[in-house]
Amino acid sequence: VGGDSHTRLDQPSHITRSNGQGSVAIVQANHYFNFLGRVDLRMEQAKGSYRVKKIDGGLLPIDGRIESDPEIDKMVSDYRASLDEVICHASTDLADAKSKVVGVGQLVADAVRHQARADIAIVGANSDTTGIAQGPIKLSDVVRIVQFHPELITARMSLNQIKTILTKRFYLTSGCD
Repeated sequence: VGGDSHTRLDQPSHITRSNGQGSVAIVQANHYFNFLGRVDLRMEQAKGSYRVKKIDGGLLPIDGRIESDPEIDKMVSDYRASLDEVICHASTDLADAKSKVVGVGQLVADAVRHQARADIAIVGANSDTTGIAQGPIKLSDVVRIVQFHPELITARMSLNQIKTILTKRFYLTSGCD
């Protein structure tokens, strides 16, 4: 159930495949945790395998009408507690990742370079727009900053190849001084 486009689909939308055989169900749960998306699949067995016979679904408003489940509540509580762990301290304010000054973006690039044991690191500028204030940095701050988890790739590259990559879009770097 997607939500990245912020589209609200009250029930699955079916898009016909380009070959005309069958369709693909598209489901979206709006945005900002307003809804829980539900997809119901009805399967049928055919020649030793299963195929989708019917897809239904809808949106359930997240507004207190859904009864809480104690087991899920405990899992959420434990997860939230882990996010409150202080993992380091910032000695100064760190600008947002899209700023061209040293800040959160530089911190992320340095962390990637360190983790990969590489000479340089090139990372895409993420969507954090708030930075980090001076003081304790919690695990929740890291989750907020590193919203996307792209695969770490290491490669041997020439100077010209690195320059080409850096001219294609806005990247944050570490070790390129």
